[in-house]
Amino acid sequence: MERFVNKWTDKWSNLSDLQKYFITGMMGATGVTMLQYTTGFLSSLLFGRVLGADGYGILANAMQWLIFLGMPIGAVFRNLLVRRWPLASDREKELLSGWTIKLGSVIAILVVVIFLIIIENFSIFNDESVAEGVKLAMLGFVFFALVQAISALFTAEKKPAVAILFMRAWLPVGTFLLGATYFFLTNSRNPYDYVYFTIVVCIVGVIVGLWWLRWRRANLVRISNIIKAPFLMERIKTLVYFALITFLGTSSFTLPPILLGVLSNAEELGVFHIAMRFIGPVIVANILMLNVLMPIVSELYHNGEYQRLLRVLYKPLLLVSIGAVVVAVFVGGLLYFILPILKDPAYYRSFPVFIVMVIAVLLNVFSGNTHMLLNIAHKENFVLIAQMIAMVLQLAVSFVLIPKYGAMGAGFAFLAGPPVSKWISYMVVRKKLGLSISFFDALIWYIGRRR
Repeated sequence: MERFVNKWTDKWSNLSDLQKYFITGMMGATGVTMLQYTTGFLSSLLFGRVLGADGYGILANAMQWLIFLGMPIGAVFRNLLVRRWPLASDREKELLSGWTIKLGSVIAILVVVIFLIIIENFSIFNDESVAEGVKLAMLGFVFFALVQAISALFTAEKKPAVAILFMRAWLPVGTFLLGATYFFLTNSRNPYDYVYFTIVVCIVGVIVGLWWLRWRRANLVRISNIIKAPFLMERIKTLVYFALITFLGTSSFTLPPILLGVLSNAEELGVFHIAMRFIGPVIVANILMLNVLMPIVSELYHNGEYQRLLRVLYKPLLLVSIGAVVVAVFVGGLLYFILPILKDPAYYRSFPVFIVMVIAVLLNVFSGNTHMLLNIAHKENFVLIAQMIAMVLQLAVSFVLIPKYGAMGAGFAFLAGPPVSKWISYMVVRKKLGLSISFFDALIWYIGRRR
């Protein structure tokens, strides 16, 4: 690391601790994320071709439901841990660790039981083949939720690369490796076979995650310690806020394909998920920046170093925003030339869906990490309001457009979600915190410095 930095920038010894953390964090997290998207890309090519649009839609939607229900659980803990961690003593951190694992298990079990009861008693899917894939995936849901809780602890401990490995990379990478091996050994084209591999990957993830943390503490086995955890000193209202915020925030990205699976069919799911796969690289740098900067921004805000906080946010935001535009053009061209390789004519409809989703992602990136800052500043109620407004709009667009336009309707629902909530939050940050953190504010700041 030092040799690389010495070659491309100031001497390593001349860098501040913050600069060293940011460089190492971004490089490590970038490596993991590149692994995630490379295997995800190969997975789309392999499974999309051998299973066809119908079969790939079943597999992709099953994994999407895991993400839809599981990632909000991890996000709740990430937000609460990052806000509490800088102020906690070593003893409190130990209690917070045990609290996260135990409460994450309880929540995950409740979610899967309630969801299976709903899916068994109500016909919420138009396509029974899609419903069967989701039911199978739910067998591994508890383990996937625990993998998300483990990633939250790594985020709080300033290990962004490991956090992203468990949060985003573990499921797609593991499923691809097992699925590809299975296909070349058996030539199976049954999508449900590959859904089972998601369960295996989640179970292994929990085992590896706990081993990696190397916890041999009593608080992992004594349920009584939950009562002493610092989180329970938070107001119940705050916990409810965070649960709603993280669910709404995550679901704004995952709700369109979920509703597409409910209101449409497996073929439309396959078309949408190919487009969604190519959207990933456009937003990846923003995800990296968020996970690397969360603990640092929390410390700076609580220490009252607001000007330094802005500088910390502005430089990465400029790079991320410009990079997102460049990547969008590149992957759009790549998608256009790759679609014929998939052999199914239905996939050609993925390209216009991709264009609509790119617009949504760029608007989302340009707004800056407003939700993160409001959560850290104990203004989470405004985030909740912004996300509820966006959710109502997104649901309305989904129910109006998806039945008629399928995958394209889901693309417009995607456009109606994250960008709306983020720009509402941007206005709140300006008014309540006196901070302007969008790409355009960063650009004005940069131009002013150059004069």
